[in-house]
Amino acid sequence: MTPSIRSTLIMVVCVALVPPFLVIIWSGLRFSTLMRDQLYQGVQRQVEAFAQTQIQVTNGTEQILGTLASLPVFQQQKDGETQSILKAVHAHYPEYLNFTLTDANGLIRSSSRLRPGANLSDRPHIQRVLTTHRFSAGQYMLGLVEDTPSFAYAYPVFNPQGIFVGSLNGIFKLSSYVGLYRG
Repeated sequence: MTPSIRSTLIMVVCVALVPPFLVIIWSGLRFSTLMRDQLYQGVQRQVEAFAQTQIQVTNGTEQILGTLASLPVFQQQKDGETQSILKAVHAHYPEYLNFTLTDANGLIRSSSRLRPGANLSDRPHIQRVLTTHRFSAGQYMLGLVEDTPSFAYAYPVFNPQGIFVGSLNGIFKLSSYVGLYRG
């Protein structure tokens, strides 16, 4: 039995459509792989840029706190003077939520926004600086001043004889990253 002209034409059309369909499927798979790779590379570049920004923020914070820690008024913990300096520094760096000076037990001596006497020794960045006497980057936290997502840093303060007397702390507002990426 011979196939009809109609069934032969249908078979020829179907056979003729197989290569274009295979090309379309192969091209689609290739395109999706290319797009996935480009997306991955873009995300990787963004993560690297964010990491670099975080390193710059950390280094800048360490420099600010280290400079303050080298001042005699902080080494001698002269509360009235340190508070006015912390307020002036805070006014100059509004991307920070707060700056504080704590004693060797983690109690606030002076602050740009908090009252003296509050105990901060339970904060991870302060616990680390109290035990290691080295600059410490904390972790994500909500600030005491405002319920603002922040990242904390602590820097050791030594008196002129080299004895650990407390820490200087800076709380960086995470919302400040928006301004860093718009600029």
